[in-house]
Amino acid sequence: MSARFWPLARGHVVTSRFGPRDDGYHYGVDFGRPGGSGGLAAHAVQAGTVDKAGQASGFGQWVCVSHADGAGYTVYGHVIPEVRAGQVVEAGQRIARINPDSATNGGVAPHLHLEWHRGRVWAPPGADRVDPLPMLADAAYPGEGTDAPMTAAEVKQIQDFIKGFCGPIGSDAKDIREQLCGQGSRDGGQFTGWRQLGGKSVVDALADIRNKVLNR
Repeated sequence: MSARFWPLARGHVVTSRFGPRDDGYHYGVDFGRPGGSGGLAAHAVQAGTVDKAGQASGFGQWVCVSHADGAGYTVYGHVIPEVRAGQVVEAGQRIARINPDSATNGGVAPHLHLEWHRGRVWAPPGADRVDPLPMLADAAYPGEGTDAPMTAAEVKQIQDFIKGFCGPIGSDAKDIREQLCGQGSRDGGQFTGWRQLGGKSVVDALADIRNKVLNR
């Protein structure tokens, strides 16, 4: 199974589950964060291709991602899209932020509505919409560790961001990790301090760098 991620960072809560509720059947799961959810980044739960991004009835705006290999189709509602239709996205990649304005987010308190549909296309309400929570049982949290594969564009951004500290840097994620770990005599002295950056392992430090570069 391909890598899966929660749509919000660690610390989120489920505010409404899949299934019947007073206003009808809820064909998704709502996520938020204690203290306020407006502006929080929303992440792709799996790799795929953006099918829709923009205006959507009831949501204000949405992002919809079609996943390969029978992995389904996911919908992210009440958001401000940060991707475009046709764009390929990685698992865990930031794709939107929660719209904080109830005047433009479908008239709701800010939260993320996530749907999971069978197949690779949007499905109308009914049996082809499934509960997202079991699908995320073993999901990782976005921005933690380096299990999510880095795209070539991400690697280049990181190279450009840190090459001022150590000159030209390796050509792939493994080379970047080795250089930050201090392997090799030239870079070992320069990067010894990166072994424990703020009490974090070099792998987590790299994840922090990646997040800062890609979200700046």
